[in-house]
Amino acid sequence: MAKLSARNRKELFRATKQVNEPSSRDDIMWLKQTYAFMSDGVILKSRSIKYKPDRYNPKGRVQNYGWKVAGKVKPMTSDRLDQNIHHLESKGYTIKKGAKVTW
Repeated sequence: MAKLSARNRKELFRATKQVNEPSSRDDIMWLKQTYAFMSDGVILKSRSIKYKPDRYNPKGRVQNYGWKVAGKVKPMTSDRLDQNIHHLESKGYTIKKGAKVTW
C-alpha cells in the first residue's frame, strides 16, 4: 500500500469520479475512484465501493482498497499541469487542488 506523504512529497491535485449505478454488479450502490497526483511524479489510485444493504449489513457497507501506485509521469510545467486538469474535468472528474501548490 502506498503512502501519501512518503519521501517528503506533496499532493499537487486530486481527481475524483463517482459512478452511482455501476452496471457490472447488482450488489453495488456506487463506485468512487480517486487519483492523487504527487510532486515527485507518482500517481496514486484509491478505490471505494459502497455495497447495497443486505441481511447482515442493513445500512450497507463501504469498502476502501487503499492507495496503490497507478503510474509515474515526468515532472510537468504549470501549463502542462493545467492541460491535464482540464482533460480530467472533461472526462467527468472533480478536481481538488493541493493546499500547498502555487501555480
